[in-house]
Amino acid sequence: MKNISILFLVVFLFACKDENNTPIESSKPYDLEVVSSTLTSIKISWKDLTSVSGFNVYRKTGSSNYVKITSIAFPIKSYSDTQLTPGTLYTYKVTAVTADGAESLPTNELTVSTVINTVITGFSIPSKNFGDAPFSILPPISNSPEPFFYISGNENVAKILGNVITIIGPGSSIISVNQKATSNYSIGTISTIFTVNGASPTLSNFIVVTKFNYDPTRFPEEIIPPTSNSTGKFSYTSSDTSIASIGTLQCGLGCSIPTLEIKKAGTVTITANQAAQGAYSSGTISKTITLTN
Repeated sequence: MKNISILFLVVFLFACKDENNTPIESSKPYDLEVVSSTLTSIKISWKDLTSVSGFNVYRKTGSSNYVKITSIAFPIKSYSDTQLTPGTLYTYKVTAVTADGAESLPTNELTVSTVINTVITGFSIPSKNFGDAPFSILPPISNSPEPFFYISGNENVAKILGNVITIIGPGSSIISVNQKATSNYSIGTISTIFTVNGASPTLSNFIVVTKFNYDPTRFPEEIIPPTSNSTGKFSYTSSDTSIASIGTLQCGLGCSIPTLEIKKAGTVTITANQAAQGAYSSGTISKTITLTN
């Protein structure tokens, strides 16, 4: 019985160590795998069957030689490698270390890439006018193959279904485009400002006396606002105020009437300017007056 015990001890020691005091195949870690990968970090983990004092983690890039990057005490069986370069391949292997410093054979090699930084460029949307038909967004350029998702920051101006914009009203909206993160690419996003101009108002019937004799004693002429489908306020300008200028005639509390004050003979253009209001942009209409002595 004593001889059998001695034989078992000899066999056990031989199975665990070689002549250089190094654990052999049976004591090496196994199942080296990636836990996660980001733009600048990789986390790996492994398993082992024996009680060891720790582990050595080796790394290389490309065809370079392995370099030991850290030693980890048992029972920790994972490592987060940080400050890496995005979109780069790294290869790892792990060995076990005994209390007396002997090192096992390595695990399987594991090659992992850090996540590629998604870069989106070339995104813009031309301005449109209120009343324009729905239109498709021209997609930007990206190094990621993931589909684009669009979001309107102001749905009172524009709504988006898929990649089609429907104009709701005048104004501006920040349109964002996003690509989701994957195991190979980071999340990507870019935005642009989309402007919807108000519809142009329809101005007509701007009735200004187009030709009459200059009379210094004549009272100022009342300016009758043109007809418009917009409710924006009117203001008026003269191309030559030395011939005719714009004035006002008070008609009561908070009431005034625009007038045309004739000063001398000549030709002058009077312009009615309507301010933007609601769904309508600003607009203008003009008339030319010729004054003779």
